[in-house]
Amino acid sequence: KMRKELQIAKAAIAPQLKKGQEDLRKERKLLAEARTTALALEAQEREFGEARAALLGSVETAQRQNEETRANLDIAEGMMADCTDDTLKQKAKEWEEVLKHQKLDAA
Repeated sequence: KMRKELQIAKAAIAPQLKKGQEDLRKERKLLAEARTTALALEAQEREFGEARAALLGSVETAQRQNEETRANLDIAEGMMADCTDDTLKQKAKEWEEVLKHQKLDAA
């Protein structure tokens, strides 16, 4: 008699048990997908960080090159101004005009 009651009880809860197992399987699948997405986002974030660092490095390099170019232009303008040879002075003036109309890229 006890055995028959146990079978009846098992049969009564079988649908809920099956649904609970199915829900658990779905939850585990969703959790695995969420973990995969989180790992992908972390990797993407690392890549963005590396790209940003590289970009900042490029900007700093360009700024340094611009500063060096400006310093070289200042030196060249000073040398042109100090020149005493009339022919060289004329060439210096022509270059000065060319340089006045050329814009330096501002980084």
